[in-house]
Amino acid sequence: MAGLPAVSGRFVLAGGTALAMHLGHRQSIDLDFFSPDSFDPADLFRSLPTPGSVLVAQEEDTLHARVEGAKVSFLRYPYPWLIEPLMRQGLRLAGVPDIAAMKVVAIAQWGTKKDFFDLYRILQDHPPALVKDWFLGKFGNRNVNCYHVLRSLFYFDDAEPDPEPISLDGTTWPVVKTWFQTREQEFFRTLVSAPGL
Repeated sequence: MAGLPAVSGRFVLAGGTALAMHLGHRQSIDLDFFSPDSFDPADLFRSLPTPGSVLVAQEEDTLHARVEGAKVSFLRYPYPWLIEPLMRQGLRLAGVPDIAAMKVVAIAQWGTKKDFFDLYRILQDHPPALVKDWFLGKFGNRNVNCYHVLRSLFYFDDAEPDPEPISLDGTTWPVVKTWFQTREQEFFRTLVSAPGL
């Protein structure tokens, strides 16, 4: 999308599209940009490429728009980056540790099939205890109901109505769901007893 790199210099691309750029596991075109700093959404919208940009919603430190048909969000996110964002295709791209921690939070709040697909793919390469370390490193353990976070990894009712993500590696929703279901006891044994959780 021509022009987005110029606007996104203050922001870091995270979320499913950023992970897909790392891993190539599924199609994703929604762009979620995050910044630790406050910003004026009206000023930011005016700096988006035009024509082709449509305002969807805005509030303090938040902008949702469509740019050339893709959903683009800019959000203030006051948490440190675990690793320095990378430059990819002219965009600052969050690393896998940061995306993993954010995916755990997303699932704890309202897990979508895309979120479960993404976390499943991350966990094929990285053990749950390491993802736990990333989560605590990014968000800390104060005011975090870790039991709820763990339970949410095995609750699929909210995700069931979602359309199936377009997988590029052959993964299906039944595979993802079964993978989590068969590891529930292992996750609780490993993570609840792990230091810091």
